[in-house]
Amino acid sequence: MRRMNVLALVALLVISACDLMAQSETQNALSGNQIIERVSPSAVLILVGNGDGQVAGVGSGVILRPDGVILTANHVVKGMREVQIRLKNGEVYD
Repeated sequence: MRRMNVLALVALLVISACDLMAQSETQNALSGNQIIERVSPSAVLILVGNGDGQVAGVGSGVILRPDGVILTANHVVKGMREVQIRLKNGEVYD
C-alpha cells in the first residue's frame, strides 16, 4: 500500500512538472509576427540576368553568415552572368 502511495505521489509530481513546463513554453512562445520580424532581415531578393542588362529571373535567398554567404536554390543562379542581391533595408549588391 505504501508503495502505491509513493508511486501516486511521483506521478502527481511528474504531471505537475510537465504542466508547469508547458505553461512556461507557452508564455515564451513568439507570435507569427514576432518570428517574421526576427528573421526577415536575413531574407534577400535575388535578381539575375544573362548579361544584357535585363532581368531574366527573380529568386530569394537567406543570409547565412555575416561575411555575406547567401543560400539560394541552384536553379536561381545557374547559368546567369549577372546577379543582384537586394536586402530588406534597401541595400543593393551586384
